[in-house]
Amino acid sequence: MININGKAPKDGIVYDILMNQREEMPRGMLAGWKGPAAVDGDFLYVVDQETGSLKKYNAENDYREKLITSSEHLEDAEHMAAGRGRVCAVSVGGGSLLWLIF
Repeated sequence: MININGKAPKDGIVYDILMNQREEMPRGMLAGWKGPAAVDGDFLYVVDQETGSLKKYNAENDYREKLITSSEHLEDAEHMAAGRGRVCAVSVGGGSLLWLIF
């Protein structure tokens, strides 16, 4: 997946290593977010910098669950990482560090 900040169109493919096949990314995975993204296991976490929200993408029903509606720390988020049920977002210049546990 191409992770581009802002309103630029996103593009990518999904590769299933067990089936050894590629397919187009579902629309819900690509559209509607403007900010950094990170993956933890089966979940894709995305930040919308305009609203300061954090969403978790559910591939089974092509739906994004809103985990945080608004946070000033996420509005400036530039990088993020996810692992072991935690998401870490770092804002511009390292001014804010936000750890979230799910």
